[in-house]
Amino acid sequence: YRDMLKTVIAAVEQAQKAGKSLEQIQAMQPAARWDGNPDAFIKGDAFVEAVYRSLQQSEHQGDHAH
Repeated sequence: YRDMLKTVIAAVEQAQKAGKSLEQIQAMQPAARWDGNPDAFIKGDAFVEAVYRSLQQSEHQGDHAH
């Protein structure tokens, strides 16, 4: 599980920095290796979207000095 998190987060982060959109990153299927369970509580694309949006929030929070 930890390896999946690290791998998917790193792939999404790298693709975001390269200027790729969410749809482009989902098309890369960075979570496909772990997306084989049809009963999983979250599908690969949904997980990638959650990571993508989370990383976007982290970026924007860094823009605001507290």
